[in-house]
Amino acid sequence: MKNRKKEKMSKLKKRLITILIVIAFILLAIFIQRLIYHKIDEENPVSKVQNNASEPAAEENKTEEPKEEKELVDDGEIKVVPTMNDEILGNAAWCGTLQLAWNDLMEKSGGELIFDPEITMATNLNKKDFTKENVSEDDYYQTYGLQTKKLKEKIEKNLKDKFDETSDILDDFQWYDTEKEAGSTYFFYAILKKVFNFEYVFEDLDDGIFENGKYKDVKYFGVTTSTDERVREQIRILYYNNDEDFAVSLKTKEGEDIILCNNPEGKNFKEIYDNINNKNKQYSGMRILEDIDDFKMPNLKFDLKETYDEFAGKSFTTENGSTGSINQMVQTIELELNKKGGKLKSEAAISADITSAIEEPKTPKHLYLDDSFVMFLVEDDKDTPYFAVKISDISKFQ
Repeated sequence: MKNRKKEKMSKLKKRLITILIVIAFILLAIFIQRLIYHKIDEENPVSKVQNNASEPAAEENKTEEPKEEKELVDDGEIKVVPTMNDEILGNAAWCGTLQLAWNDLMEKSGGELIFDPEITMATNLNKKDFTKENVSEDDYYQTYGLQTKKLKEKIEKNLKDKFDETSDILDDFQWYDTEKEAGSTYFFYAILKKVFNFEYVFEDLDDGIFENGKYKDVKYFGVTTSTDERVREQIRILYYNNDEDFAVSLKTKEGEDIILCNNPEGKNFKEIYDNINNKNKQYSGMRILEDIDDFKMPNLKFDLKETYDEFAGKSFTTENGSTGSINQMVQTIELELNKKGGKLKSEAAISADITSAIEEPKTPKHLYLDDSFVMFLVEDDKDTPYFAVKISDISKFQ
């Protein structure tokens, strides 16, 4: 009986030892596997990104680091610049819509936007060289407000009512259901639309070359020596030094001047325009085309969209102590010009978070006329009053 008991105990011990050995091997295998995976992760950063795929979306969608200002290079593409003061090389275009939106952003924020480090484009935009006073009220629309769907609907309705247009950029932005959700996120928007026509249509000219034959089969319009005089009179010479150095303006029915300058001088649009004006003032030659003169220019058509990534995520302060940051800046420019006339459409929008500075408590004004005072009566369009009275002893007047 005792021997059976001993055998049974011996078998139990063996089974227990076997189980412990198996468990030990399993734990060792798991440890070795984890050690190998850890080493692979260290050597292969891509695996870390894949292994973190199950982490919260908020971690995946972190705002990218703000980009530095773009280096100015001439790669043949058309560069959109935000102001006439920004340096240009090669092909470039500017329209005042972004400046209009920026002007509203400055007004809402309380002054010029100051970035650290300084952004050259922002410094130029702060100059406000273009305002709504520089364009007809019929041709532009601008607004701003909290970045809500209600504001988006308002903009879309106003574009339809005023210009019979739809926006090409509103859907690029995130829109909030309520003002509470929008918080301190504001949206600044501007659009400019121009349509201009020549009273007398120019002639289609033979296809030609451009830039000394670098480009061929270029379509041109203009006038020849046999073109109708009424067409030729739409051209005014601003200055002419020789066939390589001149500027002219084309008159349109709507009163727009299309100023054209060959071989411009200046590092930005502002300098070029100032140089044209200076040469125009100094020019004493003929302003109209003579019978032996002719003129040609290429048809133009382009559609541009610029996203100013160098501003995204950049924080700013203003002179009144407000702070904020730019979320997104977008601008589009469409232009078409031919023998009949042309059309221009440009949109710009800025999304920004703005925190207003804490205002000092205001001192109330007590405007009491309870001592000696004077009163004048004057018509609003006259310089001289037609009545005056000084009141010292109020008892004489009551």
